[in-house]
Amino acid sequence: MAVTGPGATIVVIGNATRDVTYRLDRLPLPGETRLADATMNDCGGKGLNQAVAAARAGGRVAFFAAVGDDAVAEAIRAALAAEPHIEAHLWTRHGRASDESVILLDAAGENAIVSTAACARSVTAAEVVDALTRSAAGDILLMQGNLSLEATRAGLAAARARGLLTLWNPAPCPPGAADLLPLADLLVVNKGEAEAIFGAVPSTRPAHAARLVVTLGAEGARIFDGTARIAIAAPAVSALDTAGAGDAFVGTLAAGLAAGLALPNAAAAAVAQAALVVTRPGTLGAIRTLAVPDWAAFETI
Repeated sequence: MAVTGPGATIVVIGNATRDVTYRLDRLPLPGETRLADATMNDCGGKGLNQAVAAARAGGRVAFFAAVGDDAVAEAIRAALAAEPHIEAHLWTRHGRASDESVILLDAAGENAIVSTAACARSVTAAEVVDALTRSAAGDILLMQGNLSLEATRAGLAAARARGLLTLWNPAPCPPGAADLLPLADLLVVNKGEAEAIFGAVPSTRPAHAARLVVTLGAEGARIFDGTARIAIAAPAVSALDTAGAGDAFVGTLAAGLAAGLALPNAAAAAVAQAALVVTRPGTLGAIRTLAVPDWAAFETI
């Protein structure tokens, strides 16, 4: 398994979207139309969210994603330009609209999300492999589930061959995800993704998952690291908006590992970041910037 630590670059290859959020008193029932109390626009997408979370947690990030040639793409470029620790590489798909997500958010902070992924699915295996040519042993590759399985497999395999630590968050969980488990040094899933891949939320480390983190929302996270099973509790908060919390967790986790923290310590920092994110509206705007002293609280957990 690859070893990472201070000085590592976090290479994020994923998606970037426009997020349109509708705030409702409750989510609609099937066939029901409801009126929104408010609406909000933000940049997002799991790849972009995780890249920004990693950068705001002090990580040095190289981000790759495909966008259209529209106003949404320009907004995404502007958002990335405002992040000093991200080196952005956007593949432009001419004549195509950028991907977007529609987020329905209820009064308790729970959400339902529908996303388009034409740009994300257009990313080829060759592009992913080429994106890794400037990476080095000890860097981290972070991927999600928005790209095609072929492109994801190519990225994980190429990163493995170059000595990178491969961190995979298969969200949304693609068909055939279990086939890629041997290529992931660290797998991060939520309860639904764990059930889709393993049949249930694991109580012991599953086969073919070298190291595993299961995020459990308000219950924190469960870590399987070798023979160890570790529970990380989440602080009690009043949730306003849960969209993006999982991405904030994953990005912060990657930054913690790149800073040299052990997996449980990095996960504790990630849980703390996600707990704060759910108390704030929006996606990118909800992710806080961690100052260097913030990490000290997690170095001895």
